[in-house]
Amino acid sequence: MILDSSLMKRKQILLSTIIFIFISLIFIAIGRQTSLLEDSVGTIFFPLGRIIHSTITQRSRDSLSTQIQNLQSQILEKAIEIKKLKSENTDLRSQFAYSNLSAQTLLPSRIVNITGSFGSPTGFILDRGQSDGVKINQGVVYDNTAIGKITKISAHFSQVSPITDQNVSIPAQTLNTSSLGIIKGQGEGGIILDNVILSDHLQIGDTAVVKGTQDLSGTGFPPGVIIGKITQISRFPSSLFQKAGVKPPFKISNLTTVFIILGNK
Repeated sequence: MILDSSLMKRKQILLSTIIFIFISLIFIAIGRQTSLLEDSVGTIFFPLGRIIHSTITQRSRDSLSTQIQNLQSQILEKAIEIKKLKSENTDLRSQFAYSNLSAQTLLPSRIVNITGSFGSPTGFILDRGQSDGVKINQGVVYDNTAIGKITKISAHFSQVSPITDQNVSIPAQTLNTSSLGIIKGQGEGGIILDNVILSDHLQIGDTAVVKGTQDLSGTGFPPGVIIGKITQISRFPSSLFQKAGVKPPFKISNLTTVFIILGNK
């Protein structure tokens, strides 16, 4: 009986060992299959994931690049607009430095086109019109100097005839001797002070200024706006009048911004 009991215990131990080894082998096999499955799934889906990630990343980069370009464009436009406003503000302040213009309402305007040649323009177009309060015969100035007057208007644009135009005439006088005359355009950039009585004394280098042409609504030029300097004098004893050549202080074709005199404030 003792022998049978000992033999039974050995069989149980051997059976338990065999079962443990068998179960261990099963888990090892399952683990290998799982690893193989994971490797297979990774091999199949990892490249696809990389492609999707790369595509999304590239699209994000393209979208970001487009947004940056749009922002840069907007910043450039704003910088140009600010520069333009600063320039107009500086020019406008300079106009009010002259007492004859300080009481006037001035409208900054850009020259958008020039008719005729650039050396001797026959007219120019401004980006202001009837909707901005512009009227026919209003004076146009820059740096206290007469540039011309409004001769045609539309809703948003206006045409200016320069003081050199043959159809333009403006009452004027000289600063030093107060001689009276009429400024007349001669075309090709020329101006004369005409109809000055022979007894008046004209001087080379004297400045011709506007006598004043404003009506009740303020349309026209106030007194004292500069026209130019006298460069030559023509007088004949047998004539009733004398005249003088006048040179404007700058070329109109070099200007980009001018000011329309809307009237008194």
